[in-house]
Amino acid sequence: MNIHSIPVTATGQAIANKLPFPCHHGKAAEHIQQAWNEVDGLVIIGALPIALRLTAPLLHDKQSDPAVVAVDDKGKFAIAMTGGHRHTKRLGSNYLAKLVAGILGAQPIITTSSELNETFPLDDVEGFKTTGDVSGLAQEMIKGANPVVDNRLSWPLPPEFPHGNGPGRLVVTDHIEPMEKLTVFWHPPSLVVGVGIASQATTAELIDFAESSLKSNNLTPYSVGAIATIDRKGAEPAVVGLANHFRVPIQLFSAEELDRQLVPTPNEQVRSFMGTASVAEAAALLAAGPHGELLVGKQTDIRATLAIARRKNPPGSVSVIGIGPGSPEQRSLSAIAAIKQANVVLGYAPYLTSIDDLLTPSQQIVAYQIGEEIHRVQHALSLARQGYHVALVSSGDPGVYGMASPLLEEAIRQEELSSTGVAISVVPGVTAALSAAAALGAPLASDYAVISLSDLLTPWEVIERRLQLASEADLTIVLYNPASKRRLWQLPRALEIIANHRHPSTPVGMATDISRPGERVHLTTLAELDISSVTMTTCIIVGSSNTFRAGKWMITRRGYPTETEQAGTTECLQ
Repeated sequence: MNIHSIPVTATGQAIANKLPFPCHHGKAAEHIQQAWNEVDGLVIIGALPIALRLTAPLLHDKQSDPAVVAVDDKGKFAIAMTGGHRHTKRLGSNYLAKLVAGILGAQPIITTSSELNETFPLDDVEGFKTTGDVSGLAQEMIKGANPVVDNRLSWPLPPEFPHGNGPGRLVVTDHIEPMEKLTVFWHPPSLVVGVGIASQATTAELIDFAESSLKSNNLTPYSVGAIATIDRKGAEPAVVGLANHFRVPIQLFSAEELDRQLVPTPNEQVRSFMGTASVAEAAALLAAGPHGELLVGKQTDIRATLAIARRKNPPGSVSVIGIGPGSPEQRSLSAIAAIKQANVVLGYAPYLTSIDDLLTPSQQIVAYQIGEEIHRVQHALSLARQGYHVALVSSGDPGVYGMASPLLEEAIRQEELSSTGVAISVVPGVTAALSAAAALGAPLASDYAVISLSDLLTPWEVIERRLQLASEADLTIVLYNPASKRRLWQLPRALEIIANHRHPSTPVGMATDISRPGERVHLTTLAELDISSVTMTTCIIVGSSNTFRAGKWMITRRGYPTETEQAGTTECLQ
């Protein structure tokens, strides 16, 4: 997510410095104008009337305007102004206001009707762009009258969308439709524009060609989901400009791939130059997938060719997302965006509770109990094959004792990692080890090992061997899953192994429920360690011979000190 903070006054500068976004100084109006079409969100720090005057001339529509939040100079209120709900892959100002308010300790001010009345937000659905009588239909839904759904494309709808008997209508279409009272149109990314261009083609020419072709065939530009072309033309400014105009990705294919695609109007002269008898039609059909259909055959302009295909099976995806150790402040912006963009969010029930502030009425939430990891990933892949965007949440980092490995292993088993399979992404998060280390100081400044004491998936004899080798190697050791109600003997045995290779005065840090309510951090030594308060949510860090304690801090030197430096450190700590 690309978010800028813009202090309008010198007083607002201190507020801007607290936010984790690029801060722009100087002429606020000039920067807002330059950034308007490039950013996902703007946080304007100054009086609301000033923010209104700065943004009013730039407002276009809710589909393309960035999220804008106004914050007063004292940081007391974060007001969602425009772009309240997210569109395409942008961040809505409603959530941005909550995010900013959480960082500043401010009050978020949100006035959109779906939030106030707790109804399904018609224009807050990932994968659709919305037109029509949104406010009129929303008022009917507030009264309890859900719309008749006319899904003309058989496109996957949000699992939680409330169907009804009217009087309003919800129409799913990629055509240009006449506006009707109490009718809302959802436009999915069903259209692929295939293009072939000469090197002299300009962005303006290509945009005009595409827009006029869509209009003449009664197709809405809101449903353009991708631009497709031959790989050697992917970096051409005109192609990049066209993709930026529609805010969609570019899909590229080799000449060999394009030449294997059957098309209605192959051209042998094109083959002699490009290595394929078709670029525009073949690229559009390939990008539309195995069941795609060609809606607009090859059209020719002075320096370009163009064709339009329709996807029958929408591209689904699974993002396995690290939500960090617990607190909202330790979530990454990419994790926030991935969760907000999902149609379905799956995860262990307590993890879903911890991200409740990110979830919306338009999402299906599926909670699982511990031990159901394989069912979780199978369900996620099944939903993605149906065209849904799925968020599979994992505490900490999904690749560290998390859900990334089970997901990828199951995807391999189901043969989903091919180029035509479900799109999978891994979104990193702050691990418990890193969060605990930050609370303790710098215990992981040199080499360290992370070892789980849970023997549910790893035999205990393997865990013992790893403890032995890590202790012998003088590595700082992080112990995950140290104890539970049924596993009481593993931690004492692990500490016994480590103690065979560490001095009794070796610093040991314990962090329990880090960044969550009830957080406890305790620094002690290997000899004085009291494990009676250790739980499954405790992270234990045992220092190496290169770790020392300075007051409340646990510090591991980045390099081994000389004898003189060691003596100086000892004197300093006495």
